[in-house]
Amino acid sequence: MYLISTLWLLLTLEGGFCHESPSTFTVSISITQEGYRTIPLSLGTPPREFNLWLDTGSDPTWVLAQSCVDSCPISDANRMAYIPSESSSYNATGETLDVSYLGGSVSGTIFIDALSIANSSTEVFTRVLLANYSNWVWLDADGMLGLAFPRAEDAVHASLLESLFNPETLEAPEFAIYAGQELSPNNGIFQFGGHSSEYNRTDVTYFNVQRYTDYNNELIYWSTYINRVDFSLNTNGSIQANTVYVQNYAVWDTGSSWVTVPEAYIEDIYANIGMNYSFIKQGGRPLCEDLRKLDFNMTMILPEGTITIRPADLIAPGYTEEQYCWPMFEPTSGNGWLVGMHLIRNFYTVWDMGGWEISDDLQPRLGFAELKAEYHP
Repeated sequence: MYLISTLWLLLTLEGGFCHESPSTFTVSISITQEGYRTIPLSLGTPPREFNLWLDTGSDPTWVLAQSCVDSCPISDANRMAYIPSESSSYNATGETLDVSYLGGSVSGTIFIDALSIANSSTEVFTRVLLANYSNWVWLDADGMLGLAFPRAEDAVHASLLESLFNPETLEAPEFAIYAGQELSPNNGIFQFGGHSSEYNRTDVTYFNVQRYTDYNNELIYWSTYINRVDFSLNTNGSIQANTVYVQNYAVWDTGSSWVTVPEAYIEDIYANIGMNYSFIKQGGRPLCEDLRKLDFNMTMILPEGTITIRPADLIAPGYTEEQYCWPMFEPTSGNGWLVGMHLIRNFYTVWDMGGWEISDDLQPRLGFAELKAEYHP
């Protein structure tokens, strides 16, 4: 397997570090006009700040080329372009990379340059994709910060997990997310190299990240195994308990929005929370005031513990109009779950790599804690 420390050492020898001692760094999470959560990172010499969309569902880090800012079919927001000639530490590698996502694609060339956290003393030399093509129509950010695991079989990598996450820079091989309350400005935070207890009212419960047996037992996504989901529905004082058996993976992806579940049992899930899936399937728009009347508990049962979800965690207004809410669950023809930011934001999460080297022995963990009332969305 590919070792983080190997690339980190090579990049260190090329350009060196400029920092004092390992630490934990906290930066603010902003929300763009189109709803993307971003954090600031600085690139180049002298450093220029770029607001990058947080995405735990992909591994490359990329920024926009000037040609793409000018002509790519994406948002007309005021986005920052990375201009190689303006950085004295820019180094082209000659490599190209194409990346496909569920919502779009980018392509371009790989370069190496100095990166730091919000102009701090964390400067490292890292590989980044300079995107000269993007079809992300509404993305009003300067690029993307990929935080999934780089695959060993991929010939070209551009992952911060292979550079910034090293024992010379960060206290621990982890990051933590409090997504915020969607205020203006947003009050969310992203922590590099550690986590705190300021935002959570419960201890962090950790769940093992699963490897993909169909892909050489590799780490790819921040995915956990779900045995089943237990439901408790209160209808006019009558409590009904039911279980949906899952026995599959759930990918926790901050770059996605909704909770996507298999078509095989999505109707059962809706019935167990007191809703009619046929209404949703036919294009019905649930009123938010009706969803707020639902009284249920939904508990994911994982091998290492449980995650409890309440109605308020799944309510998202703005489905065509503010009084209508987005469907709580979306269908997929696949077998696994995809859990997006609209659910993740209701927890304080810790993304623990389990070590500095991505190897066959590494066991990453994903931690969840319930938020204090004053921090809940």
